[in-house]
Amino acid sequence: MGIHILRTCAAGDFFPLVRLWKWGIMRKLRSVVAVLAVGGAMLAGVAPASANADDCSYKLCMWEDDWYADTLYAKSAAVSGCLEIAGWNGDNEISSLINNTGHTVRLYADDGCQGRSLPLGPGYYPELSRLGFNNEVESYSFDGT
Repeated sequence: MGIHILRTCAAGDFFPLVRLWKWGIMRKLRSVVAVLAVGGAMLAGVAPASANADDCSYKLCMWEDDWYADTLYAKSAAVSGCLEIAGWNGDNEISSLINNTGHTVRLYADDGCQGRSLPLGPGYYPELSRLGFNNEVESYSFDGT
């Protein structure tokens, strides 16, 4: 079949080559689109339903309750240094967060970025309890800033 295509193309008739190219490319393109659609839906995580979550573009936001509910205690761009969660209510109250900074945030169980820590890359974290860090966060820092 390959020799027939070469002979046909050499004679000036490109239709068989174009048809095979289009079928092959279109079939592969459909497969790639299907895989990306399914894989993207699984990897994207669950977007938050809270109106406050809309304000987290390029920021780190941390909420008191699971699924981005109740009080928004922390909202920060990726900056260098150790950051404390303001107010006595904020300490040990964080149950969910969104990291849209493009950097890994490192959560700490103690003030001054000390104690047990949990690094979280960019993404949605609706239940810190599933990661064993619910109501633990007292301070945080960003890697690579």
